[in-house]
Amino acid sequence: MLSAARAAIADLATRRASHDAAKQLDPAVVGMLREHGFINSLLPNLLGGAELEPAEYIAVLEALAEGDAATGWVTMTSSTSAMLGAYLPRSTASLLWGSSPPML
Repeated sequence: MLSAARAAIADLATRRASHDAAKQLDPAVVGMLREHGFINSLLPNLLGGAELEPAEYIAVLEALAEGDAATGWVTMTSSTSAMLGAYLPRSTASLLWGSSPPML
């Protein structure tokens, strides 16, 4: 996952101004976050997430934020919410995070 985040830095850097002007991420960037699993990076494995270790998770966020701070922020806020999946009954967590594409 870290290599995908690093590979996105240059593209994300070209989108900074448009993200700031639009006050939202480009739909293509949201698609990339979903495609590479960044949104579910902290979601438990048993629910289809990556369940990253803290050090790797922070490195992923740093790489995304290096490209575009807004993308790093959106990834952080959406992925930390997914940690709640570990504390909910599995059936409830599956309703929230079992969809494709992942909930943002």
